[in-house]
Amino acid sequence: MQIYYYFSVLIRISAPQIHQGRRLAAIPTHPTPPALRRLAVPALPRWDIALPAVSAPGDSALQRRMQRPGDFKLPPFFNYPPYFTLQPVRETREKQVQLWKDLILDYCRTQKIYIVPLEEDFPLFSNSNIERSLSYEAKEVFLAALVNEGRAEWMDKGHKRCLILWLRIQDWANYILDFVRDNGLEVTTIEDIRSGIETTGTELAGIDRGVLMRALRLLEQKGKATIFKGTSADDEGVKFSV
Repeated sequence: MQIYYYFSVLIRISAPQIHQGRRLAAIPTHPTPPALRRLAVPALPRWDIALPAVSAPGDSALQRRMQRPGDFKLPPFFNYPPYFTLQPVRETREKQVQLWKDLILDYCRTQKIYIVPLEEDFPLFSNSNIERSLSYEAKEVFLAALVNEGRAEWMDKGHKRCLILWLRIQDWANYILDFVRDNGLEVTTIEDIRSGIETTGTELAGIDRGVLMRALRLLEQKGKATIFKGTSADDEGVKFSV
């Protein structure tokens, strides 16, 4: 799809060009070069560069929070209106979907977000600076692409909420094994894995309990862990065979 840009040319006439008693001759104009008449939409930028923080008047509070130094930085494409509309051309659509998949995964991983709603406000799905928001269809398309790759799962049949797996369950299981080996945690509690001292600063800090339990059950099926129950849910523990 192409976007056509229209340019107006400001012609300045200096004083010496106008003489008293003479009518101003018609100023010849030249046709706009084809290159300016039609400017194709730039190729969707590759997201493999250092991403500068986006800054513009009218930032919402959430976007300002996302852009603070050391916090999440929005990629350049987030400020281009075409990216908020599903593109009809297949090749362009594929590039657009890839950019949004990367953005959703990176944002959720950085902000420790596991559940993305489609019917509620979500920071990534609108940009007040350019007055653009994703349609429900666009949200569903981008998240469905993650579901197809095993990086997300629908939480209901109506596709109203989506569980984001920036690490697949198998990857979480492997990460947990490496974590317990590195910290010598042969026996520990479920809550210590989520919020213990050793967990601070790791991917496991604040992990969704449901995701954690699925990863532990996978390890249990492989004979690498045994889950045991205590007197309450908070007392649930796990013994690893590493």
